[in-house]
Amino acid sequence: MVPRQLRSQSVKNSNRQCHTAILEVFPNSPRWKRSVEYVWTSLEARRLRIMSHLFTRFQLLSKICIPLGGIFFRVMTSVEC
Repeated sequence: MVPRQLRSQSVKNSNRQCHTAILEVFPNSPRWKRSVEYVWTSLEARRLRIMSHLFTRFQLLSKICIPLGGIFFRVMTSVEC
């Protein structure tokens, strides 16, 4: 397995900090969303929302890549401000 690479960015919006990112993972199990939630919980993100790549209503401010076996699946994650 390729070592995980995490990159996050805090952005001020309306005097509050927000965390948004693109997370790329390979959904190799039915619990892949829980894995995403765990990653962001460890980064102390609050009110995390897991969305599929079909949702585009949230602004993307940073990117995260987690390579797993060279196969990627794009998921949007966002924390409301």
